[in-house]
Amino acid sequence: HPGQVLDVVHGDFHRDPMAIVERIYRFIGISLDDATRTAMMRRAKEKPELAHGVHRYDITEFGMTEDEVRAPFGEYIANFGLN
Repeated sequence: HPGQVLDVVHGDFHRDPMAIVERIYRFIGISLDDATRTAMMRRAKEKPELAHGVHRYDITEFGMTEDEVRAPFGEYIANFGLN
């Protein structure tokens, strides 16, 4: 759905959260005011979601293989270089 869906790579968000937030705001046509920008920058610096470590999952714990999970999304993965 070109122009209707904005794809955001989670890793990109963690590398440069404000660039992604600004991209989202542009995509939906909303201005990012200074107060909101400042609050979001402060929140991004705090990163409480990382306070307890990084979550790692093993797909085999769910009785699946990586190939089974990736198969339906093959074109999407290739399109965005998400190998």
